[in-house]
Amino acid sequence: MSAVWGSALFALFLWWFGTGVALLLGRAARPRALIGATLLFALAVAGELGVELAAAAAALPTAAVSPWRAAVHDLGGVIVLDDAYNASPTAVTAALETLLAIEGRGRRIAVLGRMAELGAGAAAAHHELGRRCAELGVDHLVVVGDPSDSDAEVAPLAQGARAAGVAEVIEVADATAAAGLLPELVRPGDVVLVKASRVVGLERVVTALDPAGPTPHGQEPA
Repeated sequence: MSAVWGSALFALFLWWFGTGVALLLGRAARPRALIGATLLFALAVAGELGVELAAAAAALPTAAVSPWRAAVHDLGGVIVLDDAYNASPTAVTAALETLLAIEGRGRRIAVLGRMAELGAGAAAAHHELGRRCAELGVDHLVVVGDPSDSDAEVAPLAQGARAAGVAEVIEVADATAAAGLLPELVRPGDVVLVKASRVVGLERVVTALDPAGPTPHGQEPA
């Protein structure tokens, strides 16, 4: 497996039992690097089941994907990476790397909530994620709490980010508060990541940025 991410194209290459196939994906609709491994596994399963790989590769770029999973929207000049469906340390790190890779002339803003069900290591995992935000170059971090976070697991995320040098860290009580903040915080040219576990409900932030509905990045509004 190999990958190439150019200015207009994201390409994945799979060599499967002597057969090579290229999966060419328009960069505009989704940051496929986030789900590239999943796509390649799908191709591998198709090959194992006897599906012709070139046909499967041709079909994948138009396959329907669940809402809030690595969707990129242009909301009035603000590019939003809507990955609000769920979160884990590995997934959030990949999403942050994608945030920094998406072209944009403005700031990189991460809106992050709790990664649920991490158990005894939750505080350390959130603190490390805050450190990674600084390491990767996030300009602004919005840390979103939620009523179910009785042990304040998400608080170390802000602490780790501040300690590591993120320029601005804002903490809000819940997704409703974040939805109220973001329209005032962002400006055209900014690139914004929205990600947390499902319990946090961060899709409300994307809706608040454009109640009329998002336009896929790279497409003109209808």
